Amino acid sequence: MRFVLARHCQTNWNLEYRIQGHIDIILNDAGRSQAIDLGVKLRPFGITRIISSTLSRASETATLVAKNLNPESLSVPVHFDKRLRECCYGRLEGLTHKQVEVMHGKQWVIMDRTKRNFDFSSFGGENREEVKKRHLEFFNEVSYKYRWDTILLVGHGGSLSILLTALGFEPKIEQGNFMVIEV
Repeated sequence: MRFVLARHCQTNWNLEYRIQGHIDIILNDAGRSQAIDLGVKLRPFGITRIISSTLSRASETATLVAKNLNPESLSVPVHFDKRLRECCYGRLEGLTHKQVEVMHGKQWVIMDRTKRNFDFSSFGGENREEVKKRHLEFFNEVSYKYRWDTILLVGHGGSLSILLTALGFEPKIEQGNFMVIEV
């Protein structure tokens, strides 16, 4: 089975290094342009189904990609699943990385969530195992249910990195870009 994993495109908060988490931020104009370009880049992969996080930055990316996968036919259907949401960072959401560092020290700076066992529960958020569990549950369900499809999953940098690491892949998906995996 083939999965194409895409990270949502640019938001203003990405430019500000602001922690988004579960806060519902929309794409900016550059992000919308990236999503249209991403749809064109993904045309050769024969995507038959798109499943996206329910957060606006991912769902808008998925919708724009779907409209641009094949301009001569109907767009690929987009489905939404809240299990694909980004990690919840609790009270850290909305703060910049610098603000978090000043308030809580360097250990809380969120740079590479794949190489450490993070836990944001003390801030009202999630820990790494919770994010991994919901993503693997989703992935296993979709792998079984749609085993003959080529599926595009549109999600978030932190949570997709956790999923990729759990599946044994290198977690390298840049914003507005994609990675193809075979399982």
